[in-house]
Amino acid sequence: EEPLRLSKEEVVATFERHVPGVQQLVYRQQHGVFSLKFMCGAYKEGLRAFSGTDLQNHLLWLFRLIVHHGHDNKPGASKYLSEVAEAFTDCQAVQARTIERVGLQLRGLAL
Repeated sequence: EEPLRLSKEEVVATFERHVPGVQQLVYRQQHGVFSLKFMCGAYKEGLRAFSGTDLQNHLLWLFRLIVHHGHDNKPGASKYLSEVAEAFTDCQAVQARTIERVGLQLRGLAL
């Protein structure tokens, strides 16, 4: 389990510090639908598409792990957060795969 420990403002600041241009990323090329809003929601509640499933907490905790890694300025933070931010310009299935891949890398369970 990875607890909620950052405010929305701290999540935004973490992505802004590590991902240049993150404020301009949009979801699925939809003008004005900014991805950062969805990243903040995913940090707090997980991915909506997986709500009520066995994957909800798995993905939620991995996403928080990734954001906390960046917030703490640990090695590779910009790379990991950039990969995740880019995934949030696509569908939730892509977001989930990226969160799982990056999160498991941070846990040392994947290459």
